Amino acid sequence: MEPQSPSLFRQASRGIAASSGGDMLIKLAGFFSTAIILHHLAPYEYGLWQLLLSAVTAFSMPLFPSIAGMLVADASREIGAGRKVIANGILIRGSICFAALGTAAAVAMFIAAPFVTRTTGFQITFLLRLLATTLFESGIAQAYFLVLQTRLEFVHAQTMKVLTRASYLAGIVLFVMVLQDSLPGLVYAYVFCSFLPTILYTPYLIKLYRAMWKDRGEETWRDFFKVIMQRGPWVFGSDVVSALSGTLSPWIIGYFLGVTELGIISIALLFISQVSAFVPVSYVLRSILPRTVHEPGRMHYWLMRSMKYSLWAHMTLGVLAIIALVIIAPLYFPQYVAAIPLCIILSVTLIFRALGLVAIEWFYATRRQKELFIASSIPGVATLILLVPMLAFFGLAGYIANNIISSDILILLRLQVIQRYENLSIHWSDFFTVDKQDWEFLNRVYRGVRQRLGAFLPAR
Repeated sequence: MEPQSPSLFRQASRGIAASSGGDMLIKLAGFFSTAIILHHLAPYEYGLWQLLLSAVTAFSMPLFPSIAGMLVADASREIGAGRKVIANGILIRGSICFAALGTAAAVAMFIAAPFVTRTTGFQITFLLRLLATTLFESGIAQAYFLVLQTRLEFVHAQTMKVLTRASYLAGIVLFVMVLQDSLPGLVYAYVFCSFLPTILYTPYLIKLYRAMWKDRGEETWRDFFKVIMQRGPWVFGSDVVSALSGTLSPWIIGYFLGVTELGIISIALLFISQVSAFVPVSYVLRSILPRTVHEPGRMHYWLMRSMKYSLWAHMTLGVLAIIALVIIAPLYFPQYVAAIPLCIILSVTLIFRALGLVAIEWFYATRRQKELFIASSIPGVATLILLVPMLAFFGLAGYIANNIISSDILILLRLQVIQRYENLSIHWSDFFTVDKQDWEFLNRVYRGVRQRLGAFLPAR
């Protein structure tokens, strides 16, 4: 049983409540956005859209998203130890770095756009340059989320995400549905939704930065980069591998299977990622788990319970989503019916994703970036290399096997590392048994949800 920690439970509950409430709006906006896109774009156009996004992924590599996760964990750990001024210094310097890196990435992609067009044969220079502007915004947004997540301001962070999805839907309605601009309209909507939330939240974040600037520590930039370089190279490596996989995989699939088949596969991957996104446990743990590292009992409690509940949530949502997909897709998106069997088969990876998303937070909380690189990035490189022969010899079946095997290997390696360093014995049966603590937790969640819903229901 977890040692008494009502404040952390309340903060986690608020984070999950904010994420769940916001996710409901996000998913509704996302559903209608996807519905419009799939209705107006053929599989070939959707596949080309994935190739454009892969180019954005390649040039966003300097933003190092894993560094943001590491800084959130570091700053949260300092706050948990009562050293708020040090945390403020980390957040300010990290924000400056992300803004500068985003600007550099945007300039690089803008300049390289004609070269990408000549190399691929697709006339996409203008679209790539439009998308390049979003890299500048990504640097600013990453700085904002760094601050909001560390300060446990889950409602504001989630509001930014809701604004992003809502503006994306509005942009799609205008450019894709009304103006019938197809793929270019999708790019316009993407750019619009990228900038709007950041612009709206800038006044609020400026106030936070001013307060942090007045209450920051005496550490220098040299101290900041020293900490980054101690563990940063492993984080950089993880980001490089992730970016290479996100960039090369669509092009490799498109080369062997065709752009149309790439569009079908992308729909299946979108389905899996959207189901997983309904479970906000990873987002909440990023700032909660580091505060328990000094108390092994609490760390073990949060780690094991989060894995179990993440698995339950992913499995339940996966089944419900498949049922909905089988009913809706043939009626409204007949051109994408071919993606249904693929979605069903790949849904098995939700099991690995559920545990992996929680496990990765342990690596950030305990500052084990080297171990994370070894347990994640090295197998990731191997599966990317194997993707070529698997596609060449087995086609779509080879892609499915590669995807499932890589997911399986990644979670097994991560769990082995956690067991070794935490002296834990993790068994699959642990995740499928219900004990007294589970009932207590579910009862607390039920009471909290009932109390919140009661505020919206009329009194009898």
